[in-house]
Amino acid sequence: MLERVFIEDFDGETLGGTTFNHLKNVLRMRIGDIFAGYDGHYVWELRISNIQRSRISVAVISKEPIAEVPASGITIGAAVIKGGRWDWMLEKLTEIGVGKIVPILAERSVVKLNDAEEIDSKMSKWNRTLNSSSAQCSGIPPLLLAPTSLSDFFRITSNLSNKLIMAKNDVAVNISEAMKGDTGKSAAILVGPEGDWSEEELGSAISAGFIPVTTGVRILRSETAVVSAAAIASVLLNSEKN
Repeated sequence: MLERVFIEDFDGETLGGTTFNHLKNVLRMRIGDIFAGYDGHYVWELRISNIQRSRISVAVISKEPIAEVPASGITIGAAVIKGGRWDWMLEKLTEIGVGKIVPILAERSVVKLNDAEEIDSKMSKWNRTLNSSSAQCSGIPPLLLAPTSLSDFFRITSNLSNKLIMAKNDVAVNISEAMKGDTGKSAAILVGPEGDWSEEELGSAISAGFIPVTTGVRILRSETAVVSAAAIASVLLNSEKN
């Protein structure tokens, strides 16, 4: 199997920047080696033809568009949680193929992002995780929006067909029940922080048209809940298309 690499700074003939460093110094590739490059839109089969001081020349063997999956119509709004668990969530949502991820600044979030420089640093790191994960699963990386408020998320998702919020209250229904009938081709899924949504946040979401849903009787961690919900919604969207 070919090595899979997310490629940046690619002009069709040469690669530079972080991709150059990864190929030359991490993977230690040589002239003649072949690898699969992913740029978020196409998968390229590339052969290294020359290694220069700061760029690698490649010959294009093949180029194919990356196919979209049913989950590409899903927008995730996730309250920011602690590092390793958040990174795991980003990886799995990329593998499922969701189209958009929006970090939510919730009232009970343990992680606080107040500094613009810190947010920029986090966004760069998170995008690297998405790009790397998309290369490994031959997919399209989700669009990552800047951390925002719950009210902004309502505005962003106002035109989507299905609006779901993961909740632990007694009125929550199964996702299949919430999406029964004409599901359309899109869904918004909200998942709260470790301490769940406040009553005000849940109430505002319901007022905005979000249906409280659950994945079952077990209480799941935030990252497990949203990945499970995205997988279920993806299957339902796919069945509607068929």
